Amino acid sequence: MSQITRREFLKVTGTVGALAYLSPLEALAAKNIAATLAIASTNYSWAVAFVANAGGYFEKNGVEVTERDFTNGRDAMQAMLADSATFSTTTDTPLVFSLLRGISLHAVLDFTRHTRDMVIASIEGRGVSANDPQSLKGKKIGTPTGTSGQYLVSRYLKYAGLKDSDVTLINIAPSDLVNTLVRGDIDAFSWSLMSAKAAIDKSGGKAFLLTQEGFEKFFVSHHLLLTNDQTIAKRGELLERTVKAFLDADKRIKEDTKWADLISARIRMPAEEIQKSAKHLDFSVNFNESLIDDLVIEAQWAIESGLSPEPKGDLRKILRGVIYELPLKKIAADRVNLS
Repeated sequence: MSQITRREFLKVTGTVGALAYLSPLEALAAKNIAATLAIASTNYSWAVAFVANAGGYFEKNGVEVTERDFTNGRDAMQAMLADSATFSTTTDTPLVFSLLRGISLHAVLDFTRHTRDMVIASIEGRGVSANDPQSLKGKKIGTPTGTSGQYLVSRYLKYAGLKDSDVTLINIAPSDLVNTLVRGDIDAFSWSLMSAKAAIDKSGGKAFLLTQEGFEKFFVSHHLLLTNDQTIAKRGELLERTVKAFLDADKRIKEDTKWADLISARIRMPAEEIQKSAKHLDFSVNFNESLIDDLVIEAQWAIESGLSPEPKGDLRKILRGVIYELPLKKIAADRVNLS
């Protein structure tokens, strides 16, 4: 048997003794792995990430997470790529633009899907009709470029039988969209349902949503958890713990009718309103072939529109390569359905 010195013995027993006086959560925190999560928005559509933190699931699984808030997924992703964050939440659009430009990054989870939480909002007096998508022709539409808002505009114009060139797209930060529309500087904006409701309130009911009847065939937004090469290569334990936290949050949302109470203060919205607004969202952690299908359609749009260069090689294979499903497959194999 190998021998240890008295000092080494006291060091070990002292540590064990100290841990014995800790509460279960404090003992777990002593073994936590630190990580920073760049959040794309405080919109309720990112609820799985918020519940993972507010419900204590990061802590439960041994992750000490620090959140950094951004107004869109593009900026959150850039923080992660610049090593200012370990993970970022984002929609599929910034991911596609980055991949087509040869930037290396990885999707660890697809945790939410929806169509109707991204909308086109307009206001009375601008010549736009709620039930006539073609009335957008010749109009100025505001949205943050390089985000799902820009992609939504293009897909909505296709839905309307129009071309991208039939409107003028104006790059406007999410925080400025409501005021810009109400002032009359633009004719419409493309962003979240939450922002559209704020515009309706601020305009005294003059703002409105354009129809989305049948729009599901044209547009689906995926909410993703991204990370960088370094995390994939060196932090496997952190990846698995983070995936477990998201799975726990997924379960909480499905099983607890009061889950919105956890995040109401975080996003400054009554819990009842969150749950009512979120009914059309698919909160579910998984990887399915439909994600690849949607990424391919989006990449083809970016290339054909001249917004991104065409990569060398098979486009579908390139997009499939961004998905790093191993942690999820190891923990919950039934959540992965990819060829």
